[in-house]
Amino acid sequence: MTKAPNRRKPVRPVRKSSLRRWLRRENLWPGLIIAGLIACACLYVWQQLYVMELTCDVKKLRDDNAHLSDMVKKAGSEITEMSSLATIEKRAAEELELTRTTSANLFTVIGDDRLHETDGLERLFTSLKKVADHLPVISETRAATMDIFDQNEK
Repeated sequence: MTKAPNRRKPVRPVRKSSLRRWLRRENLWPGLIIAGLIACACLYVWQQLYVMELTCDVKKLRDDNAHLSDMVKKAGSEITEMSSLATIEKRAAEELELTRTTSANLFTVIGDDRLHETDGLERLFTSLKKVADHLPVISETRAATMDIFDQNEK
């Protein structure tokens, strides 16, 4: 039997999307599974390398910490040694050429607080001097040049 010619415009079959065609291929799913396994293996190797690098960093930091702790202990013992009275006397004698003094060379100075008492006017002048010390100072030559510039502007 032959088909009768269709007088209408021929209808194209609806094409399925390329994604659906890819998903229906026979080798796609096994390929995706193999690619996923390879990606997981690469991720595992990268993770192990990263952990080894971090382990090396931790070891280096522990060694640095131990070295610094030793330095702190050495500095502490050096401070203790340097602060002993015998070491201070020895260094004072050698480097500064100081000697122990006798009681005949000691003098006691007694301060008289009444000498430091001032009246109100003297305190006022002292305060004004302190304020004047913080004011800007202009020399005579600079003041003269400023006068010249002021005259030119007028």
